[in-house]
Amino acid sequence: MLQAGPRDPIFVPDATAMARSQLSAFVRYCETVTGRSYSDYSGFEQFSCNQFRAFWRLFLRWCKLDVEGELEPVCAGDSCESASFFPRLRLNFVENLLQQEHASDDLPAVTACHADRPRERLTRGELRDRVRSVAASLRDMGVAEGDRVVAIARNGNEAIVAALATAAVGATFSSCAPDMGVFSILSRFAPIEPVILMGHLRSERWDIGAPVAASLVEVAAGLPSLKAIVALDDEAAPNGVACPIHRLTDLMKRDRRWLLEALCVRPPAVRAFFLRHDRATQVHSAWRRRDVARASEGAPAAL
Repeated sequence: MLQAGPRDPIFVPDATAMARSQLSAFVRYCETVTGRSYSDYSGFEQFSCNQFRAFWRLFLRWCKLDVEGELEPVCAGDSCESASFFPRLRLNFVENLLQQEHASDDLPAVTACHADRPRERLTRGELRDRVRSVAASLRDMGVAEGDRVVAIARNGNEAIVAALATAAVGATFSSCAPDMGVFSILSRFAPIEPVILMGHLRSERWDIGAPVAASLVEVAAGLPSLKAIVALDDEAAPNGVACPIHRLTDLMKRDRRWLLEALCVRPPAVRAFFLRHDRATQVHSAWRRRDVARASEGAPAAL
């Protein structure tokens, strides 16, 4: 059996692949601007640690994110616990992720894998249209910057669209799996006082515990801050829910003449939008260097 030493890399790409990589392009950009030469990755990594303000200033200029505000200071403070990167800068993760000039609308964006049916794929154009429509609908429901949207969601395209639409309007998205118990779900959601609850209603043969629709009704009853519920599938709406119920499929049919950029709110650049990662949904890496907003945010992202 092949055994690697503690410092041996598991995989090394060939020289051609490395030369074409975005990291290599960024290294060459830094060499041009700074007049320095970084012979290997270790030297470049050392530069990023020793001169982190210069490194992140160069990165922001190179990746050409759509931002507003002032570039300086790059970092306020020197303490790891209290330092704030780009405190005067604002950006929207979704706006940068789905801009049309990054790549063709026909390229794949998301692939959702299911146990009982074929894979579902969305192109960049399809994903942008769905996010734009749902974001406009959330705004009509009264969702504003700083609000929280929660979801009891299975892994799939619906969860991705919901999360991105939430981030587009400047709100925070938190989700959990349908197999969690009501007590655990409320322990996670109640403290953040969400205004919208999203969830799947259809039971699947591998579900355990109470039916997902029944759990959603109980969770909704324990969240007095709710303004509305959004069903992520077409299952019949359950009884006993006080607030209005909308269908994600209906929200995605909304008039799409709105520009995504007009709907997007640009919170501070370091703010986290997503409180959970949807592990089973693959997001394609065909996006270009301007799609690396999450790296400059310094916070976990869903995608």
